[in-house]
Amino acid sequence: MAMAEELRAAGWTVVGPATTLEEAQALVTSDVTLDAAILDIHLRGRWVHTLAEELERRRVPFVVCTGYEMVDPDGRFASAPLIAKPIAPHRLGQTLDALLSGSAPLQPPLEPGTD
Repeated sequence: MAMAEELRAAGWTVVGPATTLEEAQALVTSDVTLDAAILDIHLRGRWVHTLAEELERRRVPFVVCTGYEMVDPDGRFASAPLIAKPIAPHRLGQTLDALLSGSAPLQPPLEPGTD
């Protein structure tokens, strides 16, 4: 919730947040237009790999946020920026800007507090 408020304060339009995988899937498959998504890799005990695959199928770019060290052993998120928690709000905004502008992706993982 705090992340959503920080993004709104920075001028972003926020859809969500979704706190469960089912809520997130409902948002992605709804009529809402998504320019980008922020995925927490683990929502209430469930991994979001299938959600990431659906976003890719719909060509919605996304950022992966995690507190885990190893989240992508199979390389499923190789093209997505990975930000380690805790997340600095300005870092998330910068990453979204880069993602939407098509500029070179930031090299994952972005460690907490790095600028």
